[in-house]
This record gives sequence, structure tokens and C-alpha cells, in this order.
Amino acid sequence: MPAEFYYGVEVFLNGLMAGVMYSLVALGFVLIFKASGIFNYAQGIMALFAALTLVGFQEGQIPFSHLINAIFGTEVHHFGWHMPAFFAILAALVIMIIFAWLVEKLILQHLVNQEPIILFMATIGLAYFMEGFGDLMWGSNVKKLDIGIPQGGNFWIEESTAFLGGPDFYGFYLDTLDIYATFIDTGSKTQKGGVFQLNPLVMHKSTNDRCAIQSALANFLNTAAASRIILYSPATVTIAAEIFDINV
Repeated sequence: MPAEFYYGVEVFLNGLMAGVMYSLVALGFVLIFKASGIFNYAQGIMALFAALTLVGFQEGQIPFSHLINAIFGTEVHHFGWHMPAFFAILAALVIMIIFAWLVEKLILQHLVNQEPIILFMATIGLAYFMEGFGDLMWGSNVKKLDIGIPQGGNFWIEESTAFLGGPDFYGFYLDTLDIYATFIDTGSKTQKGGVFQLNPLVMHKSTNDRCAIQSALANFLNTAAASRIILYSPATVTIAAEIFDINV
């Protein structure tokens, strides 16, 4: 086989692994929409904010250090210690839950019984706010998320496939983190699919029962519980999303 064929296979495999990540992002949107009836535009920004918070705790960064230095003329940026990944994940999870509670009390609680498009527009405004608030809290510089999973090209695969297409082909370059994430995400999706297939609510309910369920869901959407799902569900899963490269 010519080297061009193997380069095409390499591009296909990298695209396939990237597609798995994006499919799980889409799955996250679908799960929130099915549970609340609202498309949460701010879900991706919640994952970004969770990642910024996680890295900030890991590096021992002082929140709002840029704002503090600008107001008081100081030069403080870090506490002088680094937090282990496990405790940083727990701390970031607490921050996300607190943030979700504040948004529910200050914003979404006042939008109960409103049209879905109004809640959707509220999540758009929330997304822009969180994007700016995250930069203000942790800075806008590029950060590296290190959670202990190997990153970079997989040398074993690269060496095993070197020169398959002749002297001009140096092996497949596949990122180790993407490989880990693909296997974990595939297992997660297989498990979710099995749960839905084995769920008697999905398999055995008659048309009338499904109509009753939809009616109950419509009544549910007119309560404050819908806003809690919009916020707390992404808040608790975005930490796991960052651990396994958006494993929602």
C-alpha cells in the first residue's frame, strides 16, 4: 500500500476519535433537553468554567488575582502550593454546585412558567456571563489540564506501524489521551444504550402510557425543578467531562 493510503487511515482514525468526543457533547445536550425540555446553551461554557476552576485549584492560583492586583497594586498570583488532582476535582465540584444554586436562585427561579424560548435566551446570556466571569476569576491565559492520564503520541503504535507505506511513512500518530477517552466513552455509551434498551418504561409502555408520561413532563416543566435540572445536571457532570475529555 502507498504511504498516502496509510496517511488517510491515520486521518480517519483521528477523526473517528474526535467524532466520539463530539457525539458525547451532543449526547449531553440531548439528555438535558429530554429531562428539562430546555436547550441549555450554557452547557459548554459550564464545562469550560469547571475546567478553569479545576486547573486553578491544581496550580494553587488565587481567584481574581488579576483584579486584586489591578485594584491594590500587588503582585500576588499563587498561594505557593499545588493541590492534588483528586482534591481539586472535589473542590471544583463544590464550586460548580454553589454556582448552579446561585444562578437558580437569582435568575431561573424568576422565570418559572415562562415560555421555553425565554429560558433558552436566559441560558445564552448565562453563557456569555460565565465566559467573561471565568476569565476574570482565573485569567485568560492558556492553561494545561493535567489529571494523570498520559498525553502525546502513542510511541508503541507509531513504532509498530512505521514504514508500512514505505520509507516516507513514519507510523500512525494517535494521541494517547484520545485513545483512553475513546475506549472510556465507547464503554459509557454502550452501558447507557443497554440501560435504555432494558428499561421497561421504554420497552413496554403503551401509547396511552407514553402520552401520560409526556403530560406529566409538561406539568413538570412548569415547576422550578426544571431549572434545577438545567443547572445541577451539567454542574455535577462537567468535572467528569473534563477528566475524560468531555465524557458526558
